[in-house]
Amino acid sequence: MPRPIRALVSAVLALPALAVILGSATAHAATAATVAHTAFAVHAPVVTEIGPKCIINPATGQCYVPPPPPCYGSSCVGKNPQTLGCAGGNALNEGTVGAIGGGASVTLRYSPWCGAKWARLDGESYWPPGWFVETSDGVKAYGGGALTYTEMLNGTEKARACIQSEANGGLNCTPWF
Repeated sequence: MPRPIRALVSAVLALPALAVILGSATAHAATAATVAHTAFAVHAPVVTEIGPKCIINPATGQCYVPPPPPCYGSSCVGKNPQTLGCAGGNALNEGTVGAIGGGASVTLRYSPWCGAKWARLDGESYWPPGWFVETSDGVKAYGGGALTYTEMLNGTEKARACIQSEANGGLNCTPWF
């Protein structure tokens, strides 16, 4: 084995012992990066993700695998975004529009985790006569009753949220997102 490669192999094999001495997996990774940089003069970013599902926690050096979504895209159609957890912290507001003449507004929501979209009623000083979310393929989910959100639709389709005015029945919609 050529001398530079033999030295590199010896250094890499010594890394676990060094990590134990220093008490840190981060030290192990930092030392490995230094050895690789010195041996090969490589300038590469620090790896923080391994594959599509494993995310390395920089503080602990451990792999975290997030749970799979309860549904995705078309399998979410007709389901409740609240009870399935799709409306959690990762859900995004894509657009909001108010009823013509004021009052309530609707927001188009999107969950990248679930790949689903739905509408949420905001500022419900009154219940509008109609509000809904629809996808570009013509599927609609209507809001109403005691809930302030619609069922989910396929988030891989373009969608918009609409609200009907109580005053004149006019319909106001977000752009397609």
